[in-house]
Amino acid sequence: MSGFLLDTNCISELVRSKPDSNVTTWIEDAEESLLYLSVLTLGEIRKGLASLPQGKEEVSSKRGSKLTANAKAKGKPISTIGVLLAATAIQHDLTLVSRNVGDFAPVPVQVLNPWEHRSQMDKLDKSLIRIGTRVGGSE
Repeated sequence: MSGFLLDTNCISELVRSKPDSNVTTWIEDAEESLLYLSVLTLGEIRKGLASLPQGKEEVSSKRGSKLTANAKAKGKPISTIGVLLAATAIQHDLTLVSRNVGDFAPVPVQVLNPWEHRSQMDKLDKSLIRIGTRVGGSE
């Protein structure tokens, strides 16, 4: 595992008036250079912003199609955005960070839920966690 791909719900949590302390602590403790956003997450954020009143990623389609077919065969279909996020995480050897762990159960992707109790997250490889101050991406 070489980093963390943040799902939209992680970013949305950070801008809530009272964000979950487990999520904010996890983000603050994570090394900034290991945090990534997908173009899919950026698209979902833009969609959300556009709905308010007044207001160089390449994913293997073959991998995504295979993940979708395997999930469907198991009787646990996965959304298009979910399968693309999972394919991106697998392609780049990233852990997907999301509250929706169950959504990704049908596919072989490592998922971390920062909403879980802090002691469960401490099981992560300590070499991947250092003090950081903001969410970043690749330079």
